Amino acid sequence: MGTLYADCANAPDPARCLLERAAPAVDGREELLETAIVGLGAPELARLVELSDARDRASVLLAATLVRDPDPLADAAVRAAMAAAGDDAEVIRGAISTVDLRTGGLAPRPAGLLAVLAAAEAHARDDAWGLIWLGEAALNRGYPEAGLALLRRVAARGDAGPDVRAHAAERLLWRGGVDEAHRLMPADGDLRLAARIAAARLARGADPAAVGAVVRWLEHDLAQTSAAHVVWAEELTKFLRVLAAAGAEADVRCLAELYLERSRAPLPHEGPETRGDWAGLASDAFRLAGDFDAADAAAREGLQYLERLVAKWTRRIEAGDPDAEHHLRFLRVAPARALYRAGRVDEALATGRIRAMDRWRDATETGVETPDIGWVIAERDLAGLDEIKHRLIEAGDRAGAGELYEALTAARDGFDEPEVFRERELGLFAAAAGRGVAMRAHFARAAAALDSETDPEAAALAALQLACDWRRGEVLVG
Repeated sequence: MGTLYADCANAPDPARCLLERAAPAVDGREELLETAIVGLGAPELARLVELSDARDRASVLLAATLVRDPDPLADAAVRAAMAAAGDDAEVIRGAISTVDLRTGGLAPRPAGLLAVLAAAEAHARDDAWGLIWLGEAALNRGYPEAGLALLRRVAARGDAGPDVRAHAAERLLWRGGVDEAHRLMPADGDLRLAARIAAARLARGADPAAVGAVVRWLEHDLAQTSAAHVVWAEELTKFLRVLAAAGAEADVRCLAELYLERSRAPLPHEGPETRGDWAGLASDAFRLAGDFDAADAAAREGLQYLERLVAKWTRRIEAGDPDAEHHLRFLRVAPARALYRAGRVDEALATGRIRAMDRWRDATETGVETPDIGWVIAERDLAGLDEIKHRLIEAGDRAGAGELYEALTAARDGFDEPEVFRERELGLFAAAAGRGVAMRAHFARAAAALDSETDPEAAALAALQLACDWRRGEVLVG
């Protein structure tokens, strides 16, 4: 076999080398091709992306150019493509959308995005929602100051309606602008958003009005009767936790009683799984209100619904139902998890229903056990491990990421994924830990393994993915 990809490990820019060698062998309609060309800023390869509309082709070219060029609209090839497309506004909007979609983790601050955003703003002066969207693009792609400034300008306009103001308030809240979000929030606006703003205010200190806003939302959620309504226990528990921390334990206990009653007297469409959800939520609320006996009792009461479901799907497995095993594996197990969070660790684990990743999440939140990455590794839960990695990255916890990387490296032979995939994943975990040398070694082994692939197109697609991950790794290492 040749060394089409292995040599890229020694190139000045390994990611670009992999892209340049793989791109010609990939179907031009593959989304990954567009992602790699735009994300790595390779406008000279934009012609390989197959698009029927001249405006779309010009947008991809502009997007790929602006990743590296601070003045992309002055680029001769971009000007020619835009002239051929005949619709500057549409091309510019398309380029911003493409950058927002394709550059996550690859180009944290595209060099020419501000210049293109300024041009887009000039085309959208009378479109409040269009301006909101531009502000979000700036926030998403590394220019928070510009994005927030644009959101504030839109919200301050005389023609900004309640929906526009609420949308701007939500985005400002995400960026820590609690007081601004509170001022912008319409008096009769969305109760959930009002509760989120109120929760952020409560995190800073006592505020009776904020307590009322959170309670109103929780009562409103409980009153929903639609069959489409879902019990989002994780979000609801966050609100309950904020209330308890603010000294509103009495409100939390009242809600706990209501949740337990709902579990016992459900709506006609609410089956055993949803009844278990309500019981688990009641247990969490009792725990947060300081009544651990009631928390234990509610969780144990909810276990009866879980046991019924386990028995049901077990019978179906025995009867040969091809989908039953999937249903059993992914049952919602709120009562068992609530019992675990209440500190009844052995009893909860004895149900056999708590997945390793859920155990890790709940141990991290409550401290009932010391979280152990080994639980998740033992279940070979790659999605869970990826979640842990992203949490550590967001927290800037390179020491924790290092522990995760070392544990995965020790267990690498237990994963049955192809070598290219395994080395690529280990490279990303090494990058999260800031270990650049180890990252490059893993990616180099992945590149070498590509040369053993007998299907050229499959190898090229894998090389594009490796190119993107190599760049992501470089961004993480810094």
